[in-house]
Amino acid sequence: MPLPEILGFINNFVEQDGRKVIVLASEAGIASEQRTSYDRGKEKLIGKTIRVGSDAGAVYDLLVDDLPSGKAQDSARENRSGGLAIFNESMLGNFRSLRSVLDDYDSLVSQVSVKLAGSPEALRRLFFSMLAFGMEVRAGSLTEADVETYLLNPAYFAVEPDPQETRVKAVTGKYSNVDWSDTLVTLDLLLEIFRSGHVNVAAINAQLDTHPILNRATAPAWRKLWDWTRQTQSEYQAAREEFIDDLTHRNYRDPAIILHAIGLVLDLATHGDHLVGEDIATYFERYLDDLAAAGELIVDREFADFPYSAYGLGFHGKKQPLFRTLMGAVFERMEASAEFEAQARVEDWIERRIAGDGTSAPYDDWAGGGTFDRTAVLQHVPASKFAGVLLLDGRLDITLWVALHRRYEVGDLRLMRSEAAWLGQLRREVDRLVDLMPPPQNAHAKSEVDRHFRKLRIAFERHELDLDSLMANPATT
Repeated sequence: MPLPEILGFINNFVEQDGRKVIVLASEAGIASEQRTSYDRGKEKLIGKTIRVGSDAGAVYDLLVDDLPSGKAQDSARENRSGGLAIFNESMLGNFRSLRSVLDDYDSLVSQVSVKLAGSPEALRRLFFSMLAFGMEVRAGSLTEADVETYLLNPAYFAVEPDPQETRVKAVTGKYSNVDWSDTLVTLDLLLEIFRSGHVNVAAINAQLDTHPILNRATAPAWRKLWDWTRQTQSEYQAAREEFIDDLTHRNYRDPAIILHAIGLVLDLATHGDHLVGEDIATYFERYLDDLAAAGELIVDREFADFPYSAYGLGFHGKKQPLFRTLMGAVFERMEASAEFEAQARVEDWIERRIAGDGTSAPYDDWAGGGTFDRTAVLQHVPASKFAGVLLLDGRLDITLWVALHRRYEVGDLRLMRSEAAWLGQLRREVDRLVDLMPPPQNAHAKSEVDRHFRKLRIAFERHELDLDSLMANPATT
């Protein structure tokens, strides 16, 4: 029965029969679309509201007592006041959710590295994070999409926050004791526990092993410095010196860590500490050039697709325009590094193939899911050499043809445009080799080459590209 009808039915007893009516209701369970009509009817009908509920402290103690004795139970007891503050700040009043989160916390602590159990500070941070996050996840206030878009990978490119981001900030902003930027274990792994009960021990231990709270002596300098606001002066100075030494010796080669370093330098400069001098842009341009020249810049395609955070941490200085500029420089150099490495590997493979090495096509490297499947590189390989292995001693290398098909089916438009003119050169070189073959091999080879190029045309057409036009007009590539 709709709520207005229920309230109207009760009103008959009050207005017509003059009776006093007690109404029991769980207002938290009223659907949002019915809330306005309910509030309007309640204002006219209900004279006094009395809220009834259990004592949160007593329930908390009972639930903690039910946990298996151990570090999780001890931690929950030691952090009782903070835990109750989070429960009250949630404004959800859901004891079932509280029980579930406590059970999940115990499950995680009991399965992962013993280093966690030995650090009261780490346990406290994790406990508060899990309690707030778990309550909101179970209430439906924070979804997997919220975690991916606004918490795990903050959408810092938006000039103005969108309504969903504003909503997420309102939810997370309720909690005074939770640092959402560093929850010890990243929210995606916590979400997996809340959703399925599965504790990804290997992934969580990998994060715990590099966290300064647990491993300050062995944590990398950039990771120590990331927590600079929580450090003593001596801790900061030690991390600062180690960080500058790492930069000087070009020890950071992973694009994700380089962006953390850039963000830290930018952030600390705004607080008066200029780690690399005043010209930050020039410093990191040279840093990247040095890595690229040495062929040491790591190619990380997965990170390049979603460069919003790394190693479970957001970037310092990420809202500064220079950060975005240098991010572009990082990925530009990464592309150049990928092309250089890919070209060397493809040319090496061709030489070995011509020399009689039976190695199959480098499918895993540059065709469909490989390291260089989105690196435009074949245009740098002599088409005559490549044709020689496609049609080695008059026999088509089917594996290599299939690798070519798959390479363009993936659909990286920049790659396809860059290599299309080269495909035209390749076609002419292959046709030249076919013309030199005696019958009946030449007729069969011509038919097969035509068939394979038809497949390549289809792959381009799927992405609304005309291969014949691109092959004939190199300038358009």
